[in-house]
Amino acid sequence: SQDKDGVTCLHIIAKQGDKEIYQYLVPRVRNNPTPKDNADRSPLHYAGRHYEMSVYLIKSFNIHPEDKDSNGFNGLHAACQAGNMRLVLHYLNKLNCNRYLETCDSRGLLYFACLSGHLEMVRILMEKYQLKPVEGDIDAAQSMKGGESIVKLMLRHFYFIKLVRETIKEAERRQILPIATKPRRPFYLLKS
Repeated sequence: SQDKDGVTCLHIIAKQGDKEIYQYLVPRVRNNPTPKDNADRSPLHYAGRHYEMSVYLIKSFNIHPEDKDSNGFNGLHAACQAGNMRLVLHYLNKLNCNRYLETCDSRGLLYFACLSGHLEMVRILMEKYQLKPVEGDIDAAQSMKGGESIVKLMLRHFYFIKLVRETIKEAERRQILPIATKPRRPFYLLKS
């Protein structure tokens, strides 16, 4: 059975991360062992805090972290929002999930990582996976209690990217050739 939002006991058990109870209930469920609620969220969306539960759901059933709900929110977003670094890295490295997927309202991994308040995750997503912060990501970090470190980190990257873009635009405007593309005399001709 389900509540008014379509949430079943399997969703709740996945959210609690209790793999043994989930395994116990699956043969007793008459319908789908990975039901969707009214927002099209499977138990994987609810299991973002729990590595073992999430891996079990993926390996045992026909679901994937990139499966979206009705707003485009997916299991990778849920793991970022939960601050589950191990699960996020598993999705990105082992399952090769697309790090650029966004929700329908243009919220990506950095946004949800900021909501978790997990500074190291935000840093890794920006440095290792080259995700660029946008203003919405910074707003999410500012809304978090204790998110000042994340805001500082993101602003440094945000303004550095902005500075690089402005420098490139100015160089193009002035039609300055990058040093690497300027013709040079061959080394053997430099000696007299």
